[in-house]
Amino acid sequence: LRTGDIILHSWSSFPDELEEMLNPMGTVQTNPYTENATALHVKFPENKKQPYYYPPFDKSRGGKKFLPVLKEILDRDPLSQLCENEMDLIWTLRQDCREIFPQSLPKLLLSIKWNKLEDVAQLQALLQIWPKLPPREALELLDFNYPDQYVREYAVGCLQQMSDEELSQYLLQLVQVLKYEPFLDCALSRFLLERALGNRRIGQFLFWHLRSEVHIPAVSVQFGVILEAYCRGSVGHMKVLSKQC
Repeated sequence: LRTGDIILHSWSSFPDELEEMLNPMGTVQTNPYTENATALHVKFPENKKQPYYYPPFDKSRGGKKFLPVLKEILDRDPLSQLCENEMDLIWTLRQDCREIFPQSLPKLLLSIKWNKLEDVAQLQALLQIWPKLPPREALELLDFNYPDQYVREYAVGCLQQMSDEELSQYLLQLVQVLKYEPFLDCALSRFLLERALGNRRIGQFLFWHLRSEVHIPAVSVQFGVILEAYCRGSVGHMKVLSKQC
């Protein structure tokens, strides 16, 4: 956990852009242009040197009589809204979701109360034994609705099954969801770099997808770091890319 003094440089807003002041798709990075940015000075106290205890892994089940109701909820259109009772049922039957309806993970993630530490700990433990989803289904877990680091790492683990040809088809979308990553060093950026360094064709497209947006302040630091990592790891390809710039 972070401790001590931290300075966060905020992004400016304009009267005609009020709808973006609470933008869930906005960048999580601080403003790199610090000279004229408003700064928020935060001080986090030192942690007590006490061991951290996590709740036991709950293996309780809701009973077979609720499975038809659960199936009906999970079979609905992904865009349909869930009421509070339905979300509570999904969370209660999370073990049944894992064993019988593993494709229900996105709805389970929308049902959890993220402000309850015990539930979040239970979910993170559950993700360790959740069956791998097909890569196309796992892509959904990388959008801005799922910012949790462990959820995104699970999704990237599912993408490992992709062939280079299949990855090429989704490369542009994967570059775009990099914008929702809360950290510069994340599973998705490492995955893309690994595949790009192993396949020059993927590296070529990754370079230009990143290069085309690196001038945007909200992603300049993040995309710049990935570009530098790729260029340092693929020196031979740099000669070709330098002629194209």
